[in-house]
Amino acid sequence: MLNGWHEFYGLLGTAAAALAAALFFFNHSSIGPPLLAGALILLLLVNIRNAWDLTVFFARRRAEGDSSANSNRP
Repeated sequence: MLNGWHEFYGLLGTAAAALAAALFFFNHSSIGPPLLAGALILLLLVNIRNAWDLTVFFARRRAEGDSSANSNRP
């Protein structure tokens, strides 16, 4: 896993696209709905990736805890 702000940049781009979509909606432009749909799909993919990363982190942490607990037994 990478430590840092790399997840933040994905969310920042999604927030910018959602804000742009809101502006296009306000101006009654036809590009607003597809832009909003794209922002929501990007947000969905970023969150699926983050959930997978978190699941792998906890699985590795649990596996390391189980192996150290078994090595302490006589």
